[in-house]
Amino acid sequence: MNVTIFFTRNCNMNCKYCYEGSKYSRDISNSVLKQVILFITKHMKKIKDNKLSIVTHGGEPLMAYDKIKAFVKQTKEVLPNVEFSMTTNCTILDDDILNFIIKEYDNISVSIDGTREAHDLNRILRNKKGSYDIVIPNALKILRYRPDTIARMTVNSDNVKYLFQGVKELVEMGFSHIMPTPDEFDTNWDEKSLEELHKQGKLISDYVAIYSGNRELDIGFIDNATCKMKNSCCDGGITTITIDTDGKVYPCIIANGLEKFCLGDVFKGIDGNKMKQVHLQDQQSILECLGCKRYDYCTTTRCKIINKIKTGNFNEASPITCNLENISVALALYENEKSKDIDFK
Repeated sequence: MNVTIFFTRNCNMNCKYCYEGSKYSRDISNSVLKQVILFITKHMKKIKDNKLSIVTHGGEPLMAYDKIKAFVKQTKEVLPNVEFSMTTNCTILDDDILNFIIKEYDNISVSIDGTREAHDLNRILRNKKGSYDIVIPNALKILRYRPDTIARMTVNSDNVKYLFQGVKELVEMGFSHIMPTPDEFDTNWDEKSLEELHKQGKLISDYVAIYSGNRELDIGFIDNATCKMKNSCCDGGITTITIDTDGKVYPCIIANGLEKFCLGDVFKGIDGNKMKQVHLQDQQSILECLGCKRYDYCTTTRCKIINKIKTGNFNEASPITCNLENISVALALYENEKSKDIDFK
């Protein structure tokens, strides 16, 4: 069972591409957190699942550090096999926080967009200054103790031209696990920027192929496409759950805060009728995508909620998502010397 918990909506940064930026600011209460543990325990028994992974999310999650610290301790006492994950902007880090996350977290991701130019273009502080000079020293402190730390790069149409150089610099800093993540909600992707993404991806593939360092590199966006498993039915609200700061329960993080997708709350549980309504579209085919070789693997054919949010129609694929999927596959094939031309829409 995978649970994402929003501990806070607050953030000390003002990233230009942040999808949480326009939403309300609020921290989760102690009463909600107490109920979260009870809700998770009960739901796991209901679905007969004994594996639990929890993402402590935000905002910037470490702005609610004291609550996270207490919650992790309490949860591990009740559910000792739980795994914890977190992505942090790496601007809030002292010795206490550092020692806590390297000891208690199974997976740590830090948000770094690569080069100084790419990072400071979008990842700015509330005072409108770039955060690179704060983030890098803190990220390297974490990396020193946790070599498995993931550098998560958000790639959009503005900073895509820095992608390869950013990956190269992160490798030189010591990162082995790098996750360039194209921003699917960036409406400014066009033929030119998509072609640039493809070009930058090929440069990364060439670099990884000749890399002679003493460690294996894992570059997510490029490596994952051909290993992607065939789509299963949406498990939102079943084995995947997102809990907002007010205790409301949603099928996934993309739907969080959208009342029409709310399934219930941690106090009263999940409403079966609401669950059925959310999953009504699961078995509907996307007619325009029938015949595509990626139909059974693509995000747009599995996640109808993201289609609704991006296009206004559960069964209409986003052209941006489609193109990004094609590029991901083409780059994976390029690694195997099977590069094919891409037909951009």
